[in-house]
Amino acid sequence: MLFGKKFTDKEFMVAIHEGTFLAGASNLGDFIPFIAFLDLQGLGRRAKAVIKIFDELLDVIIEERLEYKKQNRTEKGEFFVDVMLDVIRSREKEHQIDRSSIKAVILVSKTLKLHSYALIRPGN
Repeated sequence: MLFGKKFTDKEFMVAIHEGTFLAGASNLGDFIPFIAFLDLQGLGRRAKAVIKIFDELLDVIIEERLEYKKQNRTEKGEFFVDVMLDVIRSREKEHQIDRSSIKAVILVSKTLKLHSYALIRPGN
């Protein structure tokens, strides 16, 4: 587990599927650059909505791990998010990361996990 719990929120999965669709969608603005600012298909608006959902959900995951640490709970093993948060707290100059880096790692790992699951079990 990467986050400290199984994060199977339907909203997150829908956002991943929407983001995947938007990444592969043909945009008229790409072919006719002078109309790109009009966002005729609404792809830009939809992408901003997906980004906002991802940002909120990833903030929830990070805040949950920070709260868990504040309560000094002990667990068997440590989660990757906790390790990255510890690097932020250490303020080492050699390994500098921030919250956006943690969000990116969580997003990529969750997306890859969902896509690999879809390849193994098509139709679900």
